[in-house]
Amino acid sequence: TEANTRLAEQRTRQILAISDRIATSKGKAITTSTWLDRYQAIRDDRLESGDIRLNTYKQKAKPVSLLRERAGMKLISAVDVRDIAQLLDEYISTGQPRMAQVVRSVLIDVFKEAQHYG
Repeated sequence: TEANTRLAEQRTRQILAISDRIATSKGKAITTSTWLDRYQAIRDDRLESGDIRLNTYKQKAKPVSLLRERAGMKLISAVDVRDIAQLLDEYISTGQPRMAQVVRSVLIDVFKEAQHYG
């Protein structure tokens, strides 16, 4: 069953990648999951070049995976304030306001990079 789950996830990623290539070639948006893959590459480059430290790199991993889990299938342009507010509210309601601030900060960076990318 775990193998089937992994196979299904791999197929889903392949289908998303193909659909994103088609959408990008037609000038349309890409999925959040595909953008987060690109964002990961940007983070890797920043770490290698010394722009960010290892702790910063690690700190951004959880919010990025959380966004991928919650909105990975949505187009990046379709992720709205309500989606982000729901993520943040979960941390605030469980008494983790500092983690909510960290998530907010990382997501701001994710979307700023997306804007710069186009």
